Amino acid sequence: DGTSMATPHVAGVVALMKAANKALLPNQVKQILMGTASPLQPNGNNELGAGLINAQKAVEASLRVQQRPPLQQNRN
Repeated sequence: DGTSMATPHVAGVVALMKAANKALLPNQVKQILMGTASPLQPNGNNELGAGLINAQKAVEASLRVQQRPPLQQNRN
């Protein structure tokens, strides 16, 4: 219960997100997780955090993030 139970769930969703889009940066992962969470309180009060994690929405949002261009190698 609590963070001890939530942590492996969030880690699993992050793994699914990274499998869908390997180019995701840590700040993008955080934004997606928070932005796709279902609110726990109907009045919008976030004292319990961003809300209930939504794996499907998080993975779908991960697919919409632009891929980073590959680094160009200097060929001298």
